[in-house]
Amino acid sequence: DAAISSLKLLHNIINTPEADVDSEFYSLERFKAIEYQAAGANGAPPTNEIEVVESKSLKDQYRPGSGDEVIVRGIEFDKVIALLVLTQRGADHPRYDSIGLKVSFADFEKLLGLDTVDSTFTLSMLKSLVSDNMRPRIFAEKKYLALPLSNKLTVTEMMRSYGLLAAGIFLDADTIDRESNFSGLFQVGSNLDNSVKDRFVVSPLSSDLGDPKGVKLWAFKGAVVTNDLVRTAAQQRALVENAEKIAAQFTKVLEGDALSDDNIKEAAINKSISLIMGLNKGGLFINAAEIKDGANLDKEVENYVGATLNYLNQVLDLHDLVIKKRVNGKINPELEKAARGELAKLKTIIGFYGKSFPILGLMEKSVVAFTKAPEAKDCSKLLKEEDQVVCEQTNENMALLESFAGAVFDDKELEFNHKMVVDNLLKLNSYNLMLYPQLKQ
Repeated sequence: DAAISSLKLLHNIINTPEADVDSEFYSLERFKAIEYQAAGANGAPPTNEIEVVESKSLKDQYRPGSGDEVIVRGIEFDKVIALLVLTQRGADHPRYDSIGLKVSFADFEKLLGLDTVDSTFTLSMLKSLVSDNMRPRIFAEKKYLALPLSNKLTVTEMMRSYGLLAAGIFLDADTIDRESNFSGLFQVGSNLDNSVKDRFVVSPLSSDLGDPKGVKLWAFKGAVVTNDLVRTAAQQRALVENAEKIAAQFTKVLEGDALSDDNIKEAAINKSISLIMGLNKGGLFINAAEIKDGANLDKEVENYVGATLNYLNQVLDLHDLVIKKRVNGKINPELEKAARGELAKLKTIIGFYGKSFPILGLMEKSVVAFTKAPEAKDCSKLLKEEDQVVCEQTNENMALLESFAGAVFDDKELEFNHKMVVDNLLKLNSYNLMLYPQLKQ
């Protein structure tokens, strides 16, 4: 029971949402009541529960005007220490290690019967961390609870560095079977030639995959976490290299004719899908096993289109509200600030899904290009008739629309996400070669 309580505490520290210093830090908005359903005891019906979640500042906060008086200590170091405690095997001190068990919490979870990455708490947390895509989850009183994506959870550079150390080195163990060495899940191989043909290979965008002097990265067999990472990075690279023509096709989905005519919209989506399927070499985006299990790329792309249009409509609704509430022709600064707060939440949500589904990142390029295009000046084309926004043709209106869209959609998000994943793969590869230099090719 003590070990389980410690496990919950450490994960709750790591998953504590980040408070927005500007809008939340000095108010009760840091505390959010999260409603959830918990299983009833002894077969009883589910019960409705409420968990109060407190967001905290990552960095130290100083009293305004004092210069150096700390009023709140940030929790970034707490998160890093929790990472170390969860993944280190033993106390790393001969006196205590000689009389104790050298196991990490990942080993402990395996003893509890959690034998796959996604079923565990510690390994799945590390997987999301090295993917730079953590979603806040907490152990509530009666349930392990995924918090709404509007709760921000930033992976800082310090957390990323120690998370990679934890995955690549701290979890490493001398074991008889590979499955018991959890660092093997994160192993990354590298070489300069093109000899690896039986799996996905990726390299930095600055290096051509055919360059004999450029490093190529790939996952070892059994390294299920880094296999997913390499595949995601390879998808991102393929989309970046073909972004111009695919994004141009996606842009047609956003145009007024497509929004008012389902046949035009479907034709534009189908053309986008055919372009993506042209990149599906070796099952890069979808493979035979996934299709057999019910995966459907056509449906997924339709969902991405629907989600993007929904996000764009929310941006335009906020733009509409701010424009309508002008006083004497001037925008209300408090209302604009509140609207930008909502845009920041929307950006957090899109950022999370964009890292998991690179095609959504490509659609961000389409939205940014469309809002900057000359035809976007007639913003009535952006929405269906029943959702029309105020479209006065003024520089102020269009500047605000472009600013609002830019606060949510980033046309460089796809490249940035690729760089983060590849940087993490390079770091894991360097740790792998430190531990096992004989694997260098």
